[in-house]
Amino acid sequence: MPNRDLIGRETKPTTATVVAEEIGDFARAIGDLEPLYVDPQAAKKSRFAAIVAPPTFPIRIGAAAGDPEIFLALDLNYASLLHAEQEFEWFRPLVAGEKLTLTGRVGDMYEKPGKSGILDFVVMEQIAKDSGGETVYIARTTLISRRM
Repeated sequence: MPNRDLIGRETKPTTATVVAEEIGDFARAIGDLEPLYVDPQAAKKSRFAAIVAPPTFPIRIGAAAGDPEIFLALDLNYASLLHAEQEFEWFRPLVAGEKLTLTGRVGDMYEKPGKSGILDFVVMEQIAKDSGGETVYIARTTLISRRM
C-alpha cells in the first residue's frame, strides 16, 4: 500500500528553459505542424511573438521535476505500474525562451478493487512557474499499480 503520508510532499524545485527547436521537434513528432509550433516567422507575427508550445509539451520537460526518492518511497508494485491518465491545466500559453521553475508534488492517492486484487492509484503533479512566480501549467499524471 502506498505511503499516504507522502500526499502533498513536494520535490526540490528545478529549472528548465523552453527551447524553440525542442518545441518544433516535439510538434513534428506528434504530427502537429501548426505554424505557431514550427515556423519562427509565423510565430513572430503572432500575438505571442515567439514559438508556442503544443498543449502536451510538458511531457517533454516533465522528467526535470522528477524526484526518484519520492517515487521510490511511494512503495508501488513497479512491475505492474501503468500510466493511466494525463491531464494538463493551462493558465496561459508557454512560449520559447521562457525559464520555468518546476516542482513535483504527490497530489493524491486512492485505491479501487480490480479483478486481480486491489489497485493503488497515485496522482503526481508538476507545477511550472514563470520567472515572475506565476503558474503557467499544472500537469497531472495518474499511475496505477496492482498491490503486491
